[in-house]
Amino acid sequence: MVQARPLLATALARFPDDVGILTAAAYLESLARNPEESARWCRAALEIDPESERARYLLAEACSDIEDYDTAEVLYQSLIRDYPEDVDYLACFALLLFRTVHHSRGHTLANHAMALDPKNRLAQQAAFAAALLTGDRKRADAIMESAMNDDPDSMLNARTLLALLEERHEYVDALHLSRLILQAEPDNEENVRSVIELQHKGHWSMWPLRWIDEPLGFASGAGFVGIGLLAWDAVGTAGKAIGGLAVLFSVYLAVWPIVFRKYLER
Repeated sequence: MVQARPLLATALARFPDDVGILTAAAYLESLARNPEESARWCRAALEIDPESERARYLLAEACSDIEDYDTAEVLYQSLIRDYPEDVDYLACFALLLFRTVHHSRGHTLANHAMALDPKNRLAQQAAFAAALLTGDRKRADAIMESAMNDDPDSMLNARTLLALLEERHEYVDALHLSRLILQAEPDNEENVRSVIELQHKGHWSMWPLRWIDEPLGFASGAGFVGIGLLAWDAVGTAGKAIGGLAVLFSVYLAVWPIVFRKYLER
């Protein structure tokens, strides 16, 4: 990748309007995980050739990464309209729809992609997500087992999906997937930490913290202590009851996440 950059820079200087070179620059930035730069090169290519398949696909990926979901959806729709049997486009669009909580449409596209090519990694990833989101654990396990047998590199896709599930706070499904990854790679310490972290986040006792940022636990706790003390000074039994509850909740916010994590790490 390091060697490719000066070569591309030279090529762009000589041929600044070459769509192939512009999309190559976009692809390089995509590999380097720079979606904003990738999108910039894609848009430059599309100004010259608005129908460029490669530029539209790379721009859809970049827009999805930077959470410009509306633009990504329009691009995937145009690609599928032009290439209705392309499994990668169907699967990528399905995964985007799952991210934007359009489960029904995503499920249909994922099944279609899987029917066209059950060995395709993106189709397997989309079908796995669809199975988890519909509660079909047996199908999800079968897809994951098949994917890992067909291609050990599918673990990368599994981790991508895991990140998506965590982002959407689907901790039960994320924990299930994390355990499958741990079974496939039991010696990987990162997998062990992932299972512990998801056990921590998904436990019922941590539900209130989904609405309060855990790193602010101590600050939130101090705030509730203040509320508790003010309420304690209020006239009557009700004030003391509210004050006591506020102080107890502050202790929970500040202490319980740490204690529970230590328990899981034993």
